[in-house]
Amino acid sequence: MVGGTSLTQAKADELGLPNNSQKTELATFKTTCELLSLIGNYSNLVFCFDELDDPSCNTNGFTRAQVVAALAKDLRNAISKCVLLMAMYPATLRDEIKLAQMQGASYDRTADKVLELDYLNSDTSVLLVRKWLDDFYTSKELTPPHPLYPFDESEIREIGKERPTARAILKWCSENWKIQDDSTKFKDKSENIDKSTKVDATGKEQTEGNKSDFNLVRDAFKNALEVVEESIDECMADNALVGDALWFSFISLIDEEIDGIEITDVKWIDESAKYADQGYLHLRIIAKENGKTINIGVAAILNATGKFVGAALKRLIDYKKFDFTRGCLVRSLRIAKGAAVPQECVRKLLKEQGGEWVVLIEEHIKPLIALSLVYEKIEDYELTEEQLFEFTAENRLVIDNPLIREILSDPSGQEPSDLIDDELPISIPSNNLGNDAEEISL
Repeated sequence: MVGGTSLTQAKADELGLPNNSQKTELATFKTTCELLSLIGNYSNLVFCFDELDDPSCNTNGFTRAQVVAALAKDLRNAISKCVLLMAMYPATLRDEIKLAQMQGASYDRTADKVLELDYLNSDTSVLLVRKWLDDFYTSKELTPPHPLYPFDESEIREIGKERPTARAILKWCSENWKIQDDSTKFKDKSENIDKSTKVDATGKEQTEGNKSDFNLVRDAFKNALEVVEESIDECMADNALVGDALWFSFISLIDEEIDGIEITDVKWIDESAKYADQGYLHLRIIAKENGKTINIGVAAILNATGKFVGAALKRLIDYKKFDFTRGCLVRSLRIAKGAAVPQECVRKLLKEQGGEWVVLIEEHIKPLIALSLVYEKIEDYELTEEQLFEFTAENRLVIDNPLIREILSDPSGQEPSDLIDDELPISIPSNNLGNDAEEISL
């Protein structure tokens, strides 16, 4: 065989090898189907095909959906007992399979039942979240205060009115999984004990002295920092993770003054934003500067390219809607020159609205992410918020952090010079995209 070409039959016979001819491939497929048919007598065979909505064609001019439909027809003909599932958009099924000149037989042979999947509504959203939580609490052998804990049914129903996808609402649940009431009691099904007694409303009882507690916080921080360092590339691309780190950092500075700016409060924007606006912006810093109240909106937009970047930047410059007096973009990658909407948003942010672009640097964000990770699992470490805040303040891990100080500093009005270049996107205009989908990266 040279350069991937097939062996001649004489050479294959000489080597005692099967020849990779079309005849052999058909025989192999037939043998495989015979084996699967035999297995089907003892187990249920289910073939699942997803992500079929690719408009590109192969060398023979067939789309991915058409190739899979033909394969499904052959499987159906060869295997007596099997279930075939193919997921695609209605338009793909109609145009590429049902009405296509050479695909009608595939549709007639395989489409015994077409299941139309609707978007969620208020009722089905509640059912989905309830089932998801029930599986989780059952696996942990816990009984929650109510089946939808820690979410409110009215809030889930409100989101359901917007007809979200299942993935969207589960993502919302993941991002909003916050238990703020330390007095809430879970019951362990196996031992029937109250796990909330580990940490009460005022913190764990001090039995080993302040020095021992300080060492516990230090060890927890050290372990978290090691985790961050091992996965720093993923951390630097995770908007939510960096946003959480900045949120913890600034709440630890409430009532502190840095270079003439006194931080009075910090708000997580998702808690007040509409469903369609959640996940794009992160926090609003409320502070006093020269006797005036300022609201600094912060968004970590770390994605290289894609429609998310434009959508997030459009929200960051909407000062009126989100109650900002100043916007701050946290990002290490340069905005591609061909991305018209993000470029215009950045220009407006820096040149017209007095906003700022702060570069995200690994060494600056590492300790902040580590502190945030400890905070998220503070009960697992058997620590209190007060202990973590005291450790953070004593070691000046936040107040002296260059990233934090740069966010609070007077905006320069200029694009940073130390940005990282990334691959340029290919922008394709399309009438089928939403208002926020200005850019697609291929």
